[in-house]
Order: sequence, then C-alpha cells, then structure tokens
Amino acid sequence: TPTKYTVTYTVDGNTVVAVEEYVNNQPVTIRDKFVKSGYTVTDWSVPAGLAVSGGKFNMPSDNVIITATSTANPIIIPINPPTEIPDEDVPKDLNSTDHYVYIMGYPDGTVQPNGNITRAEVTTAFYRLLTTETRDSIFTSTKAPYSDIAVSQWFNKAIASMSTGKYVMGYPDGSFGANKNITRAEFVAIAARFMNAKDGTVTFSDVSTTNWAYQYISTAVSYGWIEGYEDGTFRPNQPITRAEAMTIINRMLNRGVDANGLMKGFKDWPDNVKNAWYYFDVLEATNDHEYTGARPVEQWTSLTSSYTYDIVKYERP
Repeated sequence: TPTKYTVTYTVDGNTVVAVEEYVNNQPVTIRDKFVKSGYTVTDWSVPAGLAVSGGKFNMPSDNVIITATSTANPIIIPINPPTEIPDEDVPKDLNSTDHYVYIMGYPDGTVQPNGNITRAEVTTAFYRLLTTETRDSIFTSTKAPYSDIAVSQWFNKAIASMSTGKYVMGYPDGSFGANKNITRAEFVAIAARFMNAKDGTVTFSDVSTTNWAYQYISTAVSYGWIEGYEDGTFRPNQPITRAEAMTIINRMLNRGVDANGLMKGFKDWPDNVKNAWYYFDVLEATNDHEYTGARPVEQWTSLTSSYTYDIVKYERP
C-alpha cells in the first residue's frame, strides 16, 4: 500500500519539499524534475543506509532528505504546475503579457502572506489584471447590484464591472459580502470563470461531486492551478491566504521568478520569509517588472512596467 512521505530535495543548495506516495522498500527513481531543462543531476546522496543503484533507492519507513549536485547551476521549479503552459491554457481575458503589481502591501509596510484576503480584494486583483479591452468592455461606475455595496466605496467600480462580466456573483440574499474573507472554493470559482470548464481528476477527500464548487475545482485541477494539503483535503470552506491566492494567479498567468531571475532593487517585505514556499510568488505579485522567459525562471530586466493602469478612472469613487 502506498504511503505518503515528505521528501526534501536539495539541489545545489536550493530546497523543494514534496509530499509523495511510495511503497515501503520498493525501488524509487530519484527525481531530477527540480532542475532546469537541459541540466543534468550528476551526484545524489541520501540518508545513511539507503542503497543507491542505477539512480534508484529503497524508500524507508521514514521521511527522506535527498541532496544533489548538477553539471551547472540548476533553477528550482515548483512541483506543480508544468514548467511550460500552452498558450491556450492562459486566460485570454487576463493580461499575461505585462507584469505589473496586482497585490498591494499594507500601510505598516507588511504584505501579510499568511493573512486572509477579502472578496473585494480578490475581485479588485482580478479586475486589475484584465486586459484593457476586456476591462473597458465591462466597465461601469454605477452602483454594484448588491444590497450591501454603496457607490462611494473603494471597491464599487471593480465589483460592479466584474459582475457585469459575470466573473463574480453575490449571495442568494442579494448581498456581496465585500469585506468577508473569501474561501478557497469561492476564489477558485472566480479563477475558473476565466477559462472553459474542464474535467480534472479531483481526489480531495472533502470535495464531493455534489459540492457547489466541484466543477470549478475540477477545472482548476485540470489546468494545474491548485493543490490540496498533505492530508489529501482541499478545505473548500477555509479562507484562502494571500500567498495561496498570489500563487494561483501567478500560475494562471505563467508568471514566476526565482533567485537567479531577480534584479537589485526589487521591493521585498519584512514578513515575506525567504525560505517560505511562497516567497517568490509574493515578489512576482508585488513588483512591477519587465522580463524575459516565463514561470518559474523569468529574468527580470527592469523594475518598471510599460503598462499603465489608470487607477483613478477604474477604481476611485
């Protein structure tokens, strides 16, 4: 019976933690998918007592730390999604070409990656990321069609416009809940509306086919945007964190940088921990930049963006 193990891969000092299923004492192929295409891992080491032969070792009954060196300086890539995203899998209504800031920090100088994000903040982030043509086609400055939103509120234009485009919806009682923390299912529902529905393999133990968000979650799985937790759950009703939201959006838009792609002077945050799984996704979402390449190995060439977003027109009451 397969058992889940936490396997820590360290390649030339860069670390990725993967949760994988292995059968005890069965040969396992050592993975080199964490290095850039064209680079070759030349030397592996595993804990004492594990015999390595032909690039394989026997999985013990404990978690494993694997260390490797390569023929060149590898670039770590995430376990999911694929390293290259086909053009047809990038949402056409969202601007995946210009990499400008879509998540703002707080007045105290923090970005709070592990904090929650509200329905209004998520709606506004996606609204900012629309192509200009799409945004102009749905733009309205009239009052959003919900009982709990006033035309004078900072998020009215975004919610009203995104509702016109049918990217966001309110609740059956006529409210929108702008200041409520958005759940993981609600967030994925908005994301999935930018793409054609697809049937993915949904294996989360807490997502049944009767869940209202099942098709949205299935679509997000099929495009490689989302992952569950180590215990096999998705936790659809749990508030999504800001870091989780940024990571999914970056995956949608094929945006992503690593340590080798950064340039001096980028905006960092005191609470964006360098060794955290979300570190580079937070930087990607909160820094304007010109770039070459694509996720996860963009090379930033400028800390400005040629794209201009008219925040007064599109957002100010």
